Amino acid sequence: MTPRYQELVDALYTRFSTPVTLLDAHFNIVAFSSQPAHLIDSSRADAILRRPPKPEVRAYLDTAMQSTDDRGRVSANEALGLLERVFVKVHAKGRLIGYLCIIDPERAVTYAALDDLSENLNAVGNELQLDRITRNGVREAVPSLLTGQPPEREIAAELIAARARVGYGAYRVVIIDAGANRAASSEATWAQLFHAEVAWGRIGSQCVVIVGGSSDHVLRRIRQGALDAAGERPIAAAGGVVDRLEDAHRSYREATLALQVLRSEALAARTVCWDSLGAWRPLLLLGREEALRCIDPRVNELIRTSTRTTIRLLQRYLERDSDTTTLALDFHLHRTTVYARLRRLQERYGLSWEDPEDRLVSIIGVRIALLYPVEQEPDKLLDTPSLPIRGVS
Repeated sequence: MTPRYQELVDALYTRFSTPVTLLDAHFNIVAFSSQPAHLIDSSRADAILRRPPKPEVRAYLDTAMQSTDDRGRVSANEALGLLERVFVKVHAKGRLIGYLCIIDPERAVTYAALDDLSENLNAVGNELQLDRITRNGVREAVPSLLTGQPPEREIAAELIAARARVGYGAYRVVIIDAGANRAASSEATWAQLFHAEVAWGRIGSQCVVIVGGSSDHVLRRIRQGALDAAGERPIAAAGGVVDRLEDAHRSYREATLALQVLRSEALAARTVCWDSLGAWRPLLLLGREEALRCIDPRVNELIRTSTRTTIRLLQRYLERDSDTTTLALDFHLHRTTVYARLRRLQERYGLSWEDPEDRLVSIIGVRIALLYPVEQEPDKLLDTPSLPIRGVS
């Protein structure tokens, strides 16, 4: 326990002549004062000796301290060996981080007597939060920075800036998704790949990396097969640049959205950067529900009555990704069949891809369909089941 914690509980014990305990948010003891013979609280003594507290004691305290007030009282519970106590919630920049508990069966400690503790408790709360993150290192600070609330992000940013090599003034988040490839999604693999050169951590099954400025070196390693092993090959997406570490959650969201494009297989790539996604970006920011409502009714009907193979072929044709001969080869079709299929689609749905507006709404609709697959109508499908597509990795 740190001197600040112990000084606080000892000073309050001297002041109130009753046992004082500092707990973390999960009711584990952080610091404790002496306990005079006439104020023996067996649950407290047991928690000091065994740590953590018994589940039934933890549950009772949790229920009793759930009030929205920053201070209150916990009634005595003879069966659990608890004496009545007064508690004060300890916060770190707005986030509950622990409790200060004072044994008080005689109700001698008033709320007014605790009012002058606020400054000390704020300092203790910040220290508790920093201790928690520091104890678990940068790997815990990374998810706290990217998915936590603003107060937690500030503390995590301070720790990462102090302990990781992330540079200054320009930050970018990279997400590496190895899918079912356990070998490529293990922390041991990531530690061997990145060492201490970047800040990285785990969110779910994904490796999340924070780099200063350019993400090229991380994405290049993925493209070069640094994490390849038996099974699924990893993919990686980088978010945009932010100026402050505290804003890295924005880059993380962009990387998450960019990952959707890779998963949709709309791009024949293993890595992508948010900055290079162009017109994909506004579609991603819309989200599924709003994006699907943006599809032109004619294009929507086309999508619902076409296989995914046809939708992929149409995407490449509309975006002039390949000439017709290459498309025919990649989709295992004859050139004449490609022309006939495209003509039939235009005639059936009242579209003309020589018209700029029709071409644009078709590109938008097809991209949305690839990002957010819609429910198809099997009895109306116009073509054959999906076939393997050459050249997609």
